[in-house]
Parts: sequence; C-alpha cells; structure tokens
Amino acid sequence: TDSAEGNTVTSVNGAKTVTGTKEFGTASAEFDGSNDYLSIPIDLDFGTGDFTIEFWMSEDTDTGNPRGIMIYKSASDNGFGLWRGDGDTKLQARVMGVDGLAEDYTGSIGAFSHVAFVRNGTATALYVDGSSIKTGTVSASDSMNAPPSRTSLEIGRGYNVSGGWQDLGYYNWYLDEIRI
Repeated sequence: TDSAEGNTVTSVNGAKTVTGTKEFGTASAEFDGSNDYLSIPIDLDFGTGDFTIEFWMSEDTDTGNPRGIMIYKSASDNGFGLWRGDGDTKLQARVMGVDGLAEDYTGSIGAFSHVAFVRNGTATALYVDGSSIKTGTVSASDSMNAPPSRTSLEIGRGYNVSGGWQDLGYYNWYLDEIRI
C-alpha cells in the first residue's frame, strides 16, 4: 500500500517485496527484468508545478538493453518517465512531450544509489547520490497532467517518448523508498 495516500499497489506478473535486500525500512521491490512491474491507480496532477521524484535503485548487471524504471503517461504525452537506456550507459528522465535529460551513469553493481528527478519552475535536474548529473529547462506551459483515461503509475516498466512511444522493457533488480 502507498503509505502517503493509501492507494493499492498491484503486482503485475510477479514483482514482489523482499526483505533481504533494502536500503532503508523493512523491504524493497524486486523486479526480474522480464515482464513484471507495479501498478498504482493514482492521479498525479502536477500541471506546470514543481515536483520531485526520488527513489533508491540497485542493479545487478548491465544488460545492454534499455530498461524502464517508472512511467506515468497519457495518450497526449503528458506525464513523466525515467529509464536506463542507450546500452545501459544513460540514466534518463523526461517530462512528457519535452526533450528530456540523459546522462552517462554507471552505478556500483549490487549497491544502492539515490536518484532524484526535480522540476523547479522551468528548471529540471537529474541527481544521483546528491550530485546533479544533468540539468535542463522546460517551458512554463509544459504540463504533467494525465487525463482520467490514464491514472496509474507503473514502476519497473518504461517507455521512450522520442519519435513515438516505444516500450523500453522492464527494470531488473531492486527499487526502494520511492517518493513522488
């Protein structure tokens, strides 16, 4: 269950909670990278306002394939996405419909890293372990609203929005302490 809002978190195709590997608290979410993810029915109506999305991530190996971390999108490209791409060398984030942030990032295999994606006015930034790795700007009118037709956050799954929606596949290993 989502601790702040009381939303029900649904495991799709076997995403699970494990207690043996975690950064904080009592457990983390484990993903096998094949087809499992978490789905949360939620209306994240940030509009053009400020937001922070943060979590701890741990990966086992570089697969050479893009992997989705989380996605919240609508048919009209509003929302946000975070993923690993370009042969696993890039950590990427995007306010939908807007050029996103992408930067080389190599984490320590098996260790947790803190990731934050921030929008403050028209400035966006991607942080890893407290250090900014990439900054950008968005228009003051770039919105992060999702219409009633799309009101779920998918964690462990992602899409690339440049050149049309492309399924990026599924995250492999652990995510912990996700906050939006």
